[in-house]
Parts: sequence; C-alpha cells; structure tokens
Amino acid sequence: MGEDNNVEEQKEEEEEEREKERGEGGIYRKEEKDDEEEAEGEKDREEEKEDVEEERENRRRRKIRRKKEKRAKRKRRRGRKRRKEEEEEEEERRGGGGKRGERGGRK
Repeated sequence: MGEDNNVEEQKEEEEEEREKERGEGGIYRKEEKDDEEEAEGEKDREEEKEDVEEERENRRRRKIRRKKEKRAKRKRRRGRKRRKEEEEEEEERRGGGGKRGERGGRK
C-alpha cells in the first residue's frame, strides 16, 4: 500500500509540473505573465520618456537654428542696403546723377 500512495503522489507531482509548464491552472504562470507585462510596461515608459526628451531637444535645436538664420538674414539685408546707399552716394559725388537717372527713372 505504501507503494501505491508513493506512485500516486509521484503522478500528481508530474501532473502539477506539466500544468505549470503548459500554464494551465497555475498561479506561477500568471505571476510570470504579470512580471513580463510589468517589465514591458516599464520598458515602454522608458522609451516614451526618451522619445519625449529627444523631441524636446530637437525643438530646441530647431529654434536656435531659426534664430541664427534670421539674424544672418538681417545682417545680409543690412549689408546690402548699406552697400547700395554707399554706391548711390559715390555716384552723386562723381556727379553722374545716380543710377535712377541712368535707367530712365524707377518708381
């Protein structure tokens, strides 16, 4: 009789092991699943956080680049305007009547 109980116990243990492996009716599998989902969620949150930080940095860089471009554009415009005025003054000094007179009068 002792052998019958031992064989039965061994069969029950084997069945429990198979259930754990298959994920049927075992708390263990559910806990593993929860841990995996939690780890995935944490990973997703980290990735989202990195994406937000990267986008923030990109916006900052674009803002700085636009600001520099606008400043350079203003400097070029001022330089052109200044050179044009200097050329007109030089023409007036020479007594040539300026560009407008030569071109037949601009509006």
